[in-house]
Amino acid sequence: KRGAVDLIKTGVNEKALAGAVFSLFKKDGTEVKKELVTDANGHIRVQGLVYGEYYFQETKAPKGYVIDPTKREFFVKNSGTINEDGTITSGTVVKLEVK
Repeated sequence: KRGAVDLIKTGVNEKALAGAVFSLFKKDGTEVKKELVTDANGHIRVQGLVYGEYYFQETKAPKGYVIDPTKREFFVKNSGTINEDGTITSGTVVKLEVK
């Protein structure tokens, strides 16, 4: 069973923040994906994740910002798929807001 996550990165005044770079890890520290960059609307969308615990960690901040090293943990426990534009095509997608 597999699911999806939609990370939303915002900066000052809840404004979407493009250009932040994240890596995605399993809870045990195994890297799943790297060099994931927030789009113009501050989103990173990943699907096909096996059920389990994961976290995102910022590896590069956009110009003028400082890296936030906080581990952003989330659970994938429901099936779901999401399109590039953010529309959910099936099931449930984890929404993760990062400020």
